[in-house]
Parts: sequence; structure tokens; C-alpha cells
Amino acid sequence: EPAQRRKHVRYAVEVPCRLIGERFGGRGAITDLSFGGCRVETDAAMTPGEYLRLEMDFVIRSHPLVIDLAVVRWAGRKVSGLEIIRIEPVQQE
Repeated sequence: EPAQRRKHVRYAVEVPCRLIGERFGGRGAITDLSFGGCRVETDAAMTPGEYLRLEMDFVIRSHPLVIDLAVVRWAGRKVSGLEIIRIEPVQQE
């Protein structure tokens, strides 16, 4: 089963987010989150291999959690999978 091969535990969440890429931008919702990646539902057209910044709006935080660099690993019509590459150290707390 694919879930057993993952490096990090995944959590089902519903977190609003902003996506900022070189060729696209938009809003979406993170629906699956782990330390190494996430699944995002969005109307933004994403292509595997594209790099982006991700700002997640957690209710319990006064400011967004920022993923400085993520890459699109797979892209469906409304759902895409992102690999988290870099989070600023202060953001990892």
C-alpha cells in the first residue's frame, strides 16, 4: 500500500492557503499535510516540476505559515501534490 512507503506521517487537514508561482498564483486549501509535502485543492493551473511559495493560514496563528519553496510533484484537474523543499528555520517551530 503506498501510504506505508511514505517517509512522514500525513494528516487530514482543511487549511486555506495562497500559492505564489512564477507563472501562476491563486488560493486553495491544503487537505493532506506532512513534514515532507502536502496535497492542495485549487483552481490554479499547476504543472509538475514548477516551483512555488505556499502561505498557509492556520486559525491558531496570527500570521501565515510560509513554505518558501515547494515543487509540484503531480497535478490533477483540481488537486495537486507538492513536495516541501525549504521552510525558513523560524517557521519550523
